[in-house]
Amino acid sequence: MIVLMGGTGVGKSTLLNALAGAPIALASFTRPTTRDPVVYHHASVKPERLDPALRNCRMVAHDREELREKVLVDTPD
Repeated sequence: MIVLMGGTGVGKSTLLNALAGAPIALASFTRPTTRDPVVYHHASVKPERLDPALRNCRMVAHDREELREKVLVDTPD
Protein backbone atom coordinates (compact mmCIF):
# COMPACT_ATOMS: atom_id res chain seq x y z
CA MET A 1 0.00 0.00 0.00
CA ILE A 2 1.25 3.45 -0.90
CA VAL A 3 -0.26 6.34 1.05
CA LEU A 4 0.22 9.83 -0.37
CA MET A 5 0.55 12.22 2.56
CA GLY A 6 1.62 15.81 2.89
CA GLY A 7 0.54 19.36 3.39
CA THR A 8 -2.11 21.27 1.51
CA GLY A 9 -1.22 21.93 -2.12
CA VAL A 10 1.90 19.76 -2.34
CA GLY A 11 0.55 17.64 -5.24
CA LYS A 12 -0.77 14.44 -3.68
CA SER A 13 -3.87 14.30 -5.91
CA THR A 14 -1.90 15.42 -8.96
CA LEU A 15 0.59 12.59 -8.37
CA LEU A 16 -2.20 10.03 -7.98
CA ASN A 17 -3.82 11.25 -11.20
CA ALA A 18 -0.46 10.99 -13.01
CA LEU A 19 0.09 7.44 -11.75
CA ALA A 20 -3.48 6.49 -12.67
CA GLY A 21 -3.27 8.13 -16.08
CA ALA A 22 -6.71 9.64 -15.48
CA PRO A 23 -8.30 12.36 -13.33
CA ILE A 24 -9.59 10.15 -10.51
CA ALA A 25 -8.79 12.55 -7.65
CA LEU A 26 -9.93 16.16 -7.62
CA ALA A 27 -6.93 18.46 -8.01
CA SER A 28 -7.42 22.22 -7.91
CA PHE A 29 -5.86 25.52 -6.93
CA THR A 30 -8.60 25.78 -4.27
CA ARG A 31 -7.28 24.72 -0.86
CA PRO A 32 -7.98 22.35 0.69
CA THR A 33 -9.20 20.26 -2.24
CA THR A 34 -9.21 16.61 -1.08
CA ARG A 35 -11.81 16.16 1.63
CA ASP A 36 -12.20 12.36 1.56
CA PRO A 37 -9.52 9.74 0.89
CA VAL A 38 -9.46 8.07 -2.53
CA VAL A 39 -8.37 4.42 -2.71
CA TYR A 40 -7.07 3.34 -6.15
CA HIS A 41 -6.84 -0.45 -6.33
CA HIS A 42 -6.70 -3.25 -8.87
CA ALA A 43 -10.06 -4.82 -9.72
CA SER A 44 -8.78 -8.16 -8.39
CA VAL A 45 -8.50 -6.68 -4.88
CA LYS A 46 -11.79 -7.09 -3.09
CA PRO A 47 -12.58 -4.10 -0.83
CA GLU A 48 -13.39 -6.42 2.07
CA ARG A 49 -9.72 -7.52 2.08
CA LEU A 50 -8.56 -3.97 2.72
CA ASP A 51 -8.18 -2.38 6.13
CA PRO A 52 -11.64 -1.54 7.53
CA ALA A 53 -10.71 2.17 7.72
CA LEU A 54 -10.29 2.22 3.91
CA ARG A 55 -13.68 0.67 3.15
CA ASN A 56 -15.48 3.96 3.83
CA CYS A 57 -13.31 5.85 1.36
CA ARG A 58 -14.07 6.50 -2.29
CA MET A 59 -12.90 3.34 -4.05
CA VAL A 60 -11.66 3.45 -7.64
CA ALA A 61 -10.85 0.11 -9.27
CA HIS A 62 -8.56 -0.28 -12.28
CA ASP A 63 -7.23 -3.10 -14.47
CA ARG A 64 -3.66 -1.89 -14.98
CA GLU A 65 -1.29 -4.85 -14.67
CA GLU A 66 1.68 -2.68 -13.66
CA LEU A 67 -0.24 -1.57 -10.55
CA ARG A 68 -1.82 -4.96 -9.76
CA GLU A 69 0.02 -5.35 -6.44
CA LYS A 70 -0.31 -1.71 -5.39
CA VAL A 71 -3.05 0.10 -3.50
CA LEU A 72 -2.66 3.88 -3.71
CA VAL A 73 -4.40 6.14 -1.22
CA ASP A 74 -4.79 9.91 -1.67
CA THR A 75 -5.28 11.40 1.80
CA PRO A 76 -7.15 14.59 2.71
CA ASP A 77 -5.30 17.87 3.05
